[in-house]
Amino acid sequence: MAVSLAALFTGASALQGRPAVVHFHDALLAGQDARDALARLDSMETGVGATPDVVTYSLVAATLLDAGLEAEADGVLERGAAFSKKRAAYRKPTKRAVVSKAAAGLTRLHEDASVIAVAKPNGVLSMTEGTTKGVATLPDAVEHAYGVTLSDLGGPLARGVVHRLDRDVSGCMVLAKTRRAHALLVREFAARRVEKTYLAVGAVQDGASLTGPTTVDEPIQGKPAATEIEPLASNADFSLLRCKARTGRKHQVRKHCAALGFPLVGEVSPPKKRVIENPSHKGIMLHAASLRVPGVVDVSCPLPEWWHGVPLGLALDDVL
Repeated sequence: MAVSLAALFTGASALQGRPAVVHFHDALLAGQDARDALARLDSMETGVGATPDVVTYSLVAATLLDAGLEAEADGVLERGAAFSKKRAAYRKPTKRAVVSKAAAGLTRLHEDASVIAVAKPNGVLSMTEGTTKGVATLPDAVEHAYGVTLSDLGGPLARGVVHRLDRDVSGCMVLAKTRRAHALLVREFAARRVEKTYLAVGAVQDGASLTGPTTVDEPIQGKPAATEIEPLASNADFSLLRCKARTGRKHQVRKHCAALGFPLVGEVSPPKKRVIENPSHKGIMLHAASLRVPGVVDVSCPLPEWWHGVPLGLALDDVL
């Protein structure tokens, strides 16, 4: 049953600010009428109740596309791109040599007219919100490596980006080449229809043990979060874990592994974690091994080579 916009945004008890935006997103995911959704976006842009964000524009555009209102959807996407560009911070262009080096580390997993999926190496930012002081971002590297133009819906600093991996994490990422694809991908992630599987190596702390699959559902920053974690191989010091993220909170897999007593190898932020560094690669042993967006992309990628040089005492090739 569609959520009533009138109930959410009018009257004395009307929601304001960020809660209003979140409720609007929920309404759109629940099947909000396309024309009503467009009218609500119009009112938000005039400062009534709340300020839209890129997710708002994406969900409204996807709703309009579902209704066959393509011209209206493209208009919303144009407004969304302008909104994102206006709010983007200035960023000095990264040196070409830095971008070239990052591009050389990419592996293309899939490409079609709408999206491109790549294996992101450790050390590359998914996106930036400002200056990067000589560090390449994934959009920079992808456009340089493959000669593609990524969607500008998220603004110039997050071209094509619909999800993120931390800088020190590697693995599968999908980026949008068109605004329509960008909006539809955002909806898939928001609706939690995307399947993400990670491989991680945790350092055993205080005798922690895991004999079978378990689900960690500890909230992150007050929001629901759930990760399925399964041990694949273990010894007294380390455990190789398969993790399936059911939600997409910041640092979710890292925090949930630590909550079980397995802080990931390579963690360097407080609280103090056990750290093992490879001389030539400093990264976290967390790898997005596969990514599936139903009907859009289904990709996987092998572990980074440097993992095999870390003295874990685990026969990774025999397990995976």
